[in-house]
Amino acid sequence: MAVLLIVTAVAVIGCSSGNKDSSEQSSLMNRESAGTAPQMDSAKGTSDNAAQEPASAGSAVKSNGLALTNSAGSYDRKIIYKANITMEVASYGEAQSEIKNQTLLAGGYLVQFSENRTAYEQSGTLTVKVPAAGFTSFITKLEQMKPKSIQQNIQGSDVTEEFVDLTARLKAKQAVEARLLDFLGKSAKTDELISFSSELGKVQEEIEKIKGRMTYLEQNVDFSTVEIRLYEKLQASKKQEEADTFIKQIQQTAITSSTIILDVMKALLLFASGALPVLLVLAIVGSPLILWLRRRRKAIILQQQRAQKLRQENAVLAQDRPASDDE
Repeated sequence: MAVLLIVTAVAVIGCSSGNKDSSEQSSLMNRESAGTAPQMDSAKGTSDNAAQEPASAGSAVKSNGLALTNSAGSYDRKIIYKANITMEVASYGEAQSEIKNQTLLAGGYLVQFSENRTAYEQSGTLTVKVPAAGFTSFITKLEQMKPKSIQQNIQGSDVTEEFVDLTARLKAKQAVEARLLDFLGKSAKTDELISFSSELGKVQEEIEKIKGRMTYLEQNVDFSTVEIRLYEKLQASKKQEEADTFIKQIQQTAITSSTIILDVMKALLLFASGALPVLLVLAIVGSPLILWLRRRRKAIILQQQRAQKLRQENAVLAQDRPASDDE
């Protein structure tokens, strides 16, 4: 009977311990699924106090994780440079060959190339990658080609903060991965193995995405992108340009004349709008005077006509009198 009681007690204690381990593992999985990196206790060989230790002179600790620093303690800035350059050249073929040679000499490589030819212009676009250390000197070499005209647009994108964040996230995910691998090795139940394997696959997928993004940023930081457009104006293009210039001169002259006419019309309209009230007052006041003047002028004309008629009659009478006296 005593032996039976002892065996029963051992079985109860074993079940309680197993339930406790299972609950701890389930809690860990929940924390890992939420994206929180678990902390290992002292029995696992990792101390939580390590995160509270002061940073050394050659490193810097940010609130969002690790920060990139060099041995002097300053940030190792990660900047992606990109340049867009448009050049008009005297000889398209020679300029294209020179750019390709300068790219090889700088330690870069050609990424993309396209060209086009019309009756007026021969052009091409080259996209090259050059080491960031030789980016400025490569741009200087392009300027030394003495193009007819050159337009430059240089941009720099600072990705230091993003790279720091990716580094911190990567370390956190790797810590989660290590814990999941540890639990996977210790688990004996099939459902736990399946659950841990599923979570491990998700974490490893996120790790690969982070590594891929970091690799992309590092490659673009190490090699700057330069997009160059070359073009040479052909003879037909020059004649067309002259014709276009003449047409533009005609258009400009017509626009200038139209502008002057519109200005004059505006001035007249403004004058008329300002003089209209005065003209109305003058019309009201001067209408009677104008009518009187018209009547007086008409009367004068009638008097003049009557006087002329009388003079004509008197002249006729004067001619008739001598004839009668002779008879």
